[in-house]
Amino acid sequence: MRWQQSLLERLRTAPAVGAVRPYGSVLTPDELDRWSDLDVELDLVADVAARTLLGGEPWAWQSTLDDGVQHVRTVLEDGRRVDLATRGATL
Repeated sequence: MRWQQSLLERLRTAPAVGAVRPYGSVLTPDELDRWSDLDVELDLVADVAARTLLGGEPWAWQSTLDDGVQHVRTVLEDGRRVDLATRGATL
């Protein structure tokens, strides 16, 4: 299993996450490589730290808020890239 699929499963079981809607390359697992990012929309039920939710320390981070949706682009220290759109609470 690729890291994107493992992280997606982690997000689905996280206490702060209500709903998970993946999009992008994770929907075509045969085309994933270790450099593909993970794109996902989340409904958060509580504020949560990125390192807790993603299971790694953010190295680079960009966050914007637009019409109640927080868009977060992050690169973790190990090189994994995750793009999130969160609603309901903040990351």
